[in-house]
Amino acid sequence: MDRPEVWITLRGHDEVLAEAALVDARAAAGADLPLCGTVLAVKDNIDVAGLPTTAACPSFGYLPEASAPAVARLVERGAIVLGKTNLDQFATGLTGSRSPYGAVRCAAHPDRISGGSSSGSAVAVALGLVDLGLATDTAGSGRVPAAFQGIVGIKPTIGLVPTAGVVPACRSFDCVTVFATTVDAAEAAVAVMTGPAPGDPSARAWPADAPLSAPGKPRIGVPASAALAGLSASWRAAFDGVTNRLEALGAELVQVDLEPFLAAGRLLYRGAFVAERYAAVGAVLERYPREHLDPSVRAIIAGARDIPAHRLVADTERLARLRGRALAQLAGVDVLLLPTAPEHPTLAAVAADPLGVNERLGIYTTFTNLLDLAAVAVPAGEVDGGPFGVTVQARAFADRVAADVARLITGEPTANIEGGPAGLPLVVVGAHLSGEPLNGELSRPGARLVGPVRTAAEYRLFALPGTPARPGLVRVGADGRSIAGELWLVPPAALAELLAGLSAPLSLGPLRLDDGRSVTGFLCEPHAASAALDISEHGGWRAYRTSCQTTPTG
Repeated sequence: MDRPEVWITLRGHDEVLAEAALVDARAAAGADLPLCGTVLAVKDNIDVAGLPTTAACPSFGYLPEASAPAVARLVERGAIVLGKTNLDQFATGLTGSRSPYGAVRCAAHPDRISGGSSSGSAVAVALGLVDLGLATDTAGSGRVPAAFQGIVGIKPTIGLVPTAGVVPACRSFDCVTVFATTVDAAEAAVAVMTGPAPGDPSARAWPADAPLSAPGKPRIGVPASAALAGLSASWRAAFDGVTNRLEALGAELVQVDLEPFLAAGRLLYRGAFVAERYAAVGAVLERYPREHLDPSVRAIIAGARDIPAHRLVADTERLARLRGRALAQLAGVDVLLLPTAPEHPTLAAVAADPLGVNERLGIYTTFTNLLDLAAVAVPAGEVDGGPFGVTVQARAFADRVAADVARLITGEPTANIEGGPAGLPLVVVGAHLSGEPLNGELSRPGARLVGPVRTAAEYRLFALPGTPARPGLVRVGADGRSIAGELWLVPPAALAELLAGLSAPLSLGPLRLDDGRSVTGFLCEPHAASAALDISEHGGWRAYRTSCQTTPTG
């Protein structure tokens, strides 16, 4: 396929095949390679050992001895780097057209922009040249290209994926991101890359209360109509179509005031934070030939040179106030849903107004990192003959919540992705089962249902007195039966809170499953069963409730 503008550096055919043979040999020897057979494109502001890093500025180029941790982790798990991709120079832009290596055209509509700055990586995925595209996102660069190519782009919480080995744009707000054709594939890649790296001061670890799942019926924040006034009628109809589908699936829509979000986003380029771009690559303006610098990129970076420190301090304080207002709007909702971009312009439109178009493209994306949100951009149909995309945004470390809601939009089933935030296994057999009255104690803090399980044939189940109705599970040994239950993964902080709130005769302790595993579960003190009804013959709480013709109250 003749799309040379996608690439800045391609590896040799024989070199790639030789590496693939080594990966196959590792897999045959039993190595754990979940990404075996996965082909990877890497944005050319991310280091790959032995390949030049140019950031789309030829004079800036250097040859790194080591790969960025994000790349190294993917390669260690079986991915193979095909080459380095084109980008808006120094990751400055959302159009994909600010590069001396040529404007990257949209995969399906070559007269339209690809979206930037991670243009080449997105188009490489959309064209089927690679399975994964590694990218960066400061203002929307890992989401706008996804929308225009009809693919998935995941921008994790800042700091979860190391930014060591990445040429910075605005160091405080930079993220390493990934493109793929499905949420599952993108989320699995992010999980592999996640975790602190030596010498990376921006690294953050998953907190103990990080949710593992979205609720079954999520509450989704959507903007008031005024915040969508810039959309054409067809784009607004496409967004309304997404919200209607989510409502039909049981989601609850909650209107939010988008103004504090938009005001925060305007600070990234109109405020003093742009000084970080000058701190990152300002020396390039003086050191390298003018012909190697895109005029728009030069104007943005040069304009930040003389910003006084007091302006940066003032904008930092203003951002803190806006963050408080914005997060207050998210109180009581699980995610925020927005169009990823307000339009899909042509290359000609960008050439006529490069700065104006770029600013419009970022209206729903520039605030995300400033407000410390996670985001998943997904395709959501077509409009005006091209892909239409939306982005699901969630609070910091609620990455899994955003991904689950994104799956509702794409139609992918809920998945249990290895890696990511920690979850402790817990077996429930009664009032905490799905649909039962106390299940909210698991679902509200983001516990994830793994699936049905059965205990070993060593237990008996008793109906305890009190409200809500609940059973007690007692281990009795050879006289016991196998009892049906569910296995959940629970955030550690939520499990601690659950334990602290338990009252006699229930407790948490080791529970043996019919497959031999020992897992924490709800147990009952034996003395409490002496006067309770033995319901073991039913094999489980739900079967007993059905036999009583009782409708669960939860």
